[in-house]
Amino acid sequence: MDRDTALELLDSPYTVAILIDVLRNPGISKSELLNLRTRGNRTRFNRIQELIAVGLIGVKPSRHNTMHLYLTVEGQSIAVLLEKAVGELAEVQPPENPSDPEKDL
Repeated sequence: MDRDTALELLDSPYTVAILIDVLRNPGISKSELLNLRTRGNRTRFNRIQELIAVGLIGVKPSRHNTMHLYLTVEGQSIAVLLEKAVGELAEVQPPENPSDPEKDL
């Protein structure tokens, strides 16, 4: 995958959340994954299909048409980095006296 395609995929809605959710829940079924969050089911369904197509998520079918999802080696390495970035971002505190953003330009 080229850089532009990779950036577009990472910028797409729910990509990061899906990768981290599968990282935290290996073997989760597609329907369980869709039920983890309440919004954007159609978009998330399509994003899961894209992540499978590019090889970041693998599928293990089982009985009753259930598809269990797992991260591929590539997906795992990316998801670990994304989870670390999300954790660090969550710890960022805004400054107490933010300066005027226009003034800094």
